[in-house]
Amino acid sequence: MNRVVVWGATILAIILGGFIGKAVVGKLFGRGSPENELPRMVEAVKSKAGTKVDEVTRLDSARHGPGKRLVYEFTILNVETPKDLDPGVDLATVKQKIRTQACAIKGIQTILNHEIDVLYEYKAVNGEYLMDVDLTKAKCGL
Repeated sequence: MNRVVVWGATILAIILGGFIGKAVVGKLFGRGSPENELPRMVEAVKSKAGTKVDEVTRLDSARHGPGKRLVYEFTILNVETPKDLDPGVDLATVKQKIRTQACAIKGIQTILNHEIDVLYEYKAVNGEYLMDVDLTKAKCGL
C-alpha cells in the first residue's frame, strides 16, 4: 500500500475557512449576539459544501457546538483510510502550520474576537477521523 503525504496541500484548506469566515462575518455580526448567529453562520458555510479547496481537500459541511464553536468539516480526497497516511508525517507540526496560517486570516480573527471558537476537522474518504485543528483567541494570540 502506498502511503500518502497530504498535509502540505491541506494547509490551503484554511484559505476557504478565511473566505467563508469573512463572508459570514460581514453578513451576520451586528444583527444579534454571536451565539444567536451561529446557526446562520453554519448555514452560510454549508452553502459552500462540496467546494474543493485544493486538489485533495473538500469542504463537506459545518456545524456548531458544543458551546460557541463553529466547526468546518473537510475530507482529504486522496486518503481512503487513516492507514494511508505516511507514518513519518508529524501531525503536531502540520496542525501548528495550519493554525498559524488560519490565525492570520482577518475573517477568522473576527469570529474569534466575537468569542466564537473555530475547529477544522479532517477525515479520510471512508469517513474516519484524521485530525482536527482548534482555533481560539488564546491559541491565536488575540
